[in-house]
Amino acid sequence: MSSMRKPVSVSDLYTAILALATGVVLTTAIFVAVKCHTDYGEIFTIFQSAR
Repeated sequence: MSSMRKPVSVSDLYTAILALATGVVLTTAIFVAVKCHTDYGEIFTIFQSAR
């Protein structure tokens, strides 16, 4: 009879890498939003054609 053992994995390492990548993406998005707000006064602008 084979005993049911929990598979050994490096899922904690993958979780840490995923958390780090998510943090980098979130930080970049916040930086871009703040930079756009300071440079242009708005984060999102719909450009209108000059008539």
